[in-house]
Amino acid sequence: MQAHIVRKIAKSKEVRGLSQNGFTLIELLVVIAIFVVILELATPAFGAMLVKNRIIALDTKLASDLSYARQEAMRLTSQVVVCPFSDMRGCGADWSKGWRIFKDENVNQEFDAGEPELRVINLIEGALDIKLASNQLIVFGPAGFPIIAPESIQVSGVAGTVKYQTVVEISPIGMVSRSPQIATTAK
Repeated sequence: MQAHIVRKIAKSKEVRGLSQNGFTLIELLVVIAIFVVILELATPAFGAMLVKNRIIALDTKLASDLSYARQEAMRLTSQVVVCPFSDMRGCGADWSKGWRIFKDENVNQEFDAGEPELRVINLIEGALDIKLASNQLIVFGPAGFPIIAPESIQVSGVAGTVKYQTVVEISPIGMVSRSPQIATTAK
């Protein structure tokens, strides 16, 4: 008997359009809460992934440009300088802003008016850090050998409490190589 009454009530709700076809507010809030928790867990990993990818891209670009500078020195049979980008007039001290590659016609290792600029890389300030072990500029001679060059250049960035770092190396004969892995250390 009761089953018959329940069916009658359900049928009368369907006729009046009161049947439940969607989610309740509680169900929707639970799903949103679960989504927020998952998003909170994924955000730090996503930030670290972005920093790692930027480091790899910058590391690759720097190694590529150093190889280009070496090739241009041999092609032009002249000194080619790679220095930190400062402004339109010269070289600076902060590699994190970018770098300039130019043919050093008067062999003074400074960017002077009239010297051909081969390439300029302007980076977003503060995104990543580039440190040279010793010298502030890199000079390749006409034979492609480094006249002035650090043994290694560190490219690093921080995501949360972890510092990611990779190294570009210049050999005594001018060959440029990259470290295949990214080192991680606690900040």
